[in-house]
Amino acid sequence: MKWLIHLYPKKWRQRYGDEFLYILENRNLSIKEVIDVCINAMDARFLNLVEGIINMDKKIRDVLLGSVLNRFLIFGSVIFIVT
Repeated sequence: MKWLIHLYPKKWRQRYGDEFLYILENRNLSIKEVIDVCINAMDARFLNLVEGIINMDKKIRDVLLGSVLNRFLIFGSVIFIVT
């Protein structure tokens, strides 16, 4: 049943992998529990995907705000120098 741990995202495995592996190795899982683990792994992967999208959106927002700020500073400096 060790293969079940690889259904989860790497970030999740790094945090919970040792504990989960211990449980998998010391317990006989029923088919219902295996299905439950698979469903929870899909949920963890979906959450990981959503977090990635949120972080990507934040990075894009930060780049755009930085670009606007830079243009404002350049434009303001040009106006100040000209006047």
